[in-house]
Amino acid sequence: MISTKKKWITIGTLFGICLVFIFLGAFAVPKQSAFVYEYAEQLKNREIGGVVTKMPKNSVNIFLRGYFGVDFGKYTEFDDFLTTKAALDNHRVSAIWVSDVTADYLCKKGNYRALRPASAPGLGEERLEFGFVFRSVDTALKDRANEMLAKFEDNGITQKLFNYFVNDGKSDALCGLSGKGRVLRVGVTGAVPPLEMVDERGNVSGVAVELSKYLAAYLDMKVKFVVVDNDTAFSQLMAGKVDMLACYGTSENHSTEFPDYLMSNGYCSMKDYCLLVNVEK
Repeated sequence: MISTKKKWITIGTLFGICLVFIFLGAFAVPKQSAFVYEYAEQLKNREIGGVVTKMPKNSVNIFLRGYFGVDFGKYTEFDDFLTTKAALDNHRVSAIWVSDVTADYLCKKGNYRALRPASAPGLGEERLEFGFVFRSVDTALKDRANEMLAKFEDNGITQKLFNYFVNDGKSDALCGLSGKGRVLRVGVTGAVPPLEMVDERGNVSGVAVELSKYLAAYLDMKVKFVVVDNDTAFSQLMAGKVDMLACYGTSENHSTEFPDYLMSNGYCSMKDYCLLVNVEK
């Protein structure tokens, strides 16, 4: 039999080991993204995700490390935004990278927090613009789009659309018009809520979608939306599978340097990218 003295020594030792584990656990960051991150630096060595882009995966990873100044762990790409957001909500990844437009929208709609870089290239400078994308031969189509966007900016329709999708405003700005001519095929990726969104059934919505409907009516055309993958959207455009893309973010200089496509004037601007984390444990 174990003596009383040895028994108490054993109990004391086990109790001390438990205290050590409790102490270490209090300072350890959980492996899952249920941990409430407050700064981008806390995501060091954590897995982050994003919608697959035209850029090679390694290039995206290098860009994100340089942009946020953090050495992330594994980077995972997902086919679409719904899958990307589900990976965040299910704690498969600790954060996803999105535009500030999308981050602000989701933070208002759900239990999310946007972590912005303390300093990053372009921060505080001219904002990038989201607009329509056309083939380089479709200058007339781009010009008509710019005409419409300028009028909508002046009469407040664009702002009303943002109010509807972001602030649950009135629906009087939604397009109820339809042209009678040929079909304008519009590619939608769903990668930039609330500008463009695609639900589980393939239904499209968003500010850019409504503006595309207005553009078709402005041209006396019917509109047909085609859901395209984010990484192949441009190849679909160049191949003539769609006549335009509803949403793409770039700078004026970029579209000038790469004349394969034309950008309309912007209907929404962004300043920086954010890391979106889920604050619901």
